[in-house]
Amino acid sequence: MVLLRSLAMCGLLVISSIANATSSYVKDEAIFYSDSSKATKLGDLHYATPINVEEQKGEFSKVTLQGWISQGAEEVVYSDVGVVLELALMTKDGMKQFKENATKTDDYKVKWTNITVTGWIESKYIMPSISQDWKELKILFSQRCSACHTAPEVGHVDINAWPSLLDAMSERAGLSKQEENKILKYLQFNTPKSH
Repeated sequence: MVLLRSLAMCGLLVISSIANATSSYVKDEAIFYSDSSKATKLGDLHYATPINVEEQKGEFSKVTLQGWISQGAEEVVYSDVGVVLELALMTKDGMKQFKENATKTDDYKVKWTNITVTGWIESKYIMPSISQDWKELKILFSQRCSACHTAPEVGHVDINAWPSLLDAMSERAGLSKQEENKILKYLQFNTPKSH
């Protein structure tokens, strides 16, 4: 029992519970490495990116990312075919680690490949749940984006329209770049793909 209290006080108990999670999320931006010694940078994982945590080693966790890459822009990992919701930006070394799972062609004849890639991030950039962030970002969006007009309903704007709409309005709404990026992820992850 004393050991559990000591671990909890040091923050280690939280990390070990994250390591047992089947699905977690990236908190802020996280550098994605080939191993826990930070030998090779594979890319950058973006805020709110869903990941599976495989194991923990010291202050690092081995995680797997799954997403879609489009022909001609293989360094950007997207959430789905034809959806401009970026999960990660990969280096050439990171792209060499892709395991290809399936391919699809979208309505514009662009070939998309579903990939998985495994690497390491600092455990402090992992959150087991995103629901609290979504609640806070919903409030921030509602407060800042309804000061001059009624804020658009999340499900009434196309998922691919949010980036330009938010970019055009963020300065007027007084949003910092970090707030804008986080609200964008909230809006895109909570907008149905069919919209």
